[in-house]
Amino acid sequence: MASFADLPPGRYQMRIEAYGFARLVRDEDVTAQQERPVLVTLKPAVLGCAPHYWIDYDDRPGSHVRGMVLDGESGKGIRGVKIQLRLPGEKKPIVNLRSRGKSMFEMPQIAPGRYRLRIMDGTEYPDSTYQTEEIDLVVPTQDSLSITFKLMRKGFIEICR
Repeated sequence: MASFADLPPGRYQMRIEAYGFARLVRDEDVTAQQERPVLVTLKPAVLGCAPHYWIDYDDRPGSHVRGMVLDGESGKGIRGVKIQLRLPGEKKPIVNLRSRGKSMFEMPQIAPGRYRLRIMDGTEYPDSTYQTEEIDLVVPTQDSLSITFKLMRKGFIEICR
């Protein structure tokens, strides 16, 4: 825990670094005679390569799974990627769809529970062949979730430190 006394009111840039955690940099407004604590959550640092996906949970009602599929190199959206949702241990998907528009997909009213989510090449671009990504996924009871995938092209070699 850190404390600061007699800071004049204003906007400050806060930078927190701790071994094994990702650096946190954010702006913080300090008001006159502020006595409330400033709470922060540090994310564990990734050793090696970062995962090619990230998940955000929100408080939208219902158990929706939304997402976006991006090219891992350019960051541009990929249309036509195959997306499958399966129960663990099952081969037959309970949801089978493709990314549409600007790489988006949506699975409304997914029952809470554990699933396997598979993203695989199915694009309409013959020269774009992407590696398949498959992850375990927990759909919560009350919140919806949003997933962003970065698909890497086959033959791409990722070097991480």
